Amino acid sequence: MAKSKIVLLPLALLFCFALLGGASEKEDPLSAFPLQIVDTEHTSLWHQKASDLNVAENADVPKLEQIATMADVSGLWSLELGADTSKQDGTVVIGKVAERIPAVPEADSMTRFVNLGLYQVGDLTFGWGSMNVADGSVAVTASGSVDGNRLNLDLLSPEEGVLYRLVLNVVDASLSGSYQAYNNEGATWFGSVKGMPLE
Repeated sequence: MAKSKIVLLPLALLFCFALLGGASEKEDPLSAFPLQIVDTEHTSLWHQKASDLNVAENADVPKLEQIATMADVSGLWSLELGADTSKQDGTVVIGKVAERIPAVPEADSMTRFVNLGLYQVGDLTFGWGSMNVADGSVAVTASGSVDGNRLNLDLLSPEEGVLYRLVLNVVDASLSGSYQAYNNEGATWFGSVKGMPLE
């Protein structure tokens, strides 16, 4: 009788643990969302839930039809940045304080030529290249985004401390638009941009 109690006690404990373990279902840490579906290939509810989850988590990711109508700007480009000196130097009101905009440095009123290699992933574009300056050339980096046939591109020249913000239209195999530049001394200036692919 004592031997049967010793054998039954571990069996009873094992049975209790089995019942407690099965009572609380744990979520699968690898599942995308809490659905218990055996066949994901043929369940329309699963596809609907997956689609809803994908849209909510990736709201900034362009849809397939947007990518099809998006301009492709990847490749090698030659850009010409012409300064518009008529919009330079003046006074601007920021809040209630009038501030004088510093005059554009003479070197920055020259036409700049940029050779640039761009890569594109979805609506994002980035790359690097070189820009001519008065005494040679400097390295530039680029990053931006494409929206339909519009390219918003930032060119940064770290050696000069100048940021060029370009807003360009992509038409056939050419770029055209304008830019606003900012230097590390607070000056800002404007200009036009023309671009063609390098062959």
